[in-house]
Amino acid sequence: MFETDSIPSGWIQRLNYMDEVWVPTEFAREIFEKQGVESSKLHVVGEAVDTEYFAFSDHKNRSFESLPGDLKKLAGLSTNTFVFLFVGKFESRKGLDILLRAYMKEFSAADDVLLVFLTSAFHSSDDFDRKLQTILVSDEELQQRAPSSLPPFRILTGLPQRSLKLLYTLIDILVIPSRGEGWGRPHVEAMSSGRPGR
Repeated sequence: MFETDSIPSGWIQRLNYMDEVWVPTEFAREIFEKQGVESSKLHVVGEAVDTEYFAFSDHKNRSFESLPGDLKKLAGLSTNTFVFLFVGKFESRKGLDILLRAYMKEFSAADDVLLVFLTSAFHSSDDFDRKLQTILVSDEELQQRAPSSLPPFRILTGLPQRSLKLLYTLIDILVIPSRGEGWGRPHVEAMSSGRPGR
């Protein structure tokens, strides 16, 4: 996936030697064409998601008991807990800071909610809890609140595909306030699983 609004110098000549250039979105096709890649060579081929694997699941029967080890951080939640899920690399473009601040300002510890971050390092350390705490303490409004009044969040990393499938059945909504996406695989996986995304 090449997520950008320009092409590095030297690529255009090489791309024009190709029989076809496949890009994942109309946006990418327009960028490549504007940069000089021959229009006749450009073809939009969207990324695939296995809609049978990420099949619709009835939310009424969700259970937070007997979860596999990689999802144990969610064990013991009430079936009434409203679960928000973020899926993406830990980088500024993904908007984790926007999401965390909005969640913390909208809810409190008294609300039956949980924000789950499923993330991985992106050219950085994997000290995600410290990074999220840094976002929180940099917000003047949130500094005025007692830490015990803030709603909970959990961080998941390294989740295998089989557990991701289960995770989508446990959430209420996928939230990714991204500053820009080339395609958005988690959006499609969640929708295929019957979960809305925002």
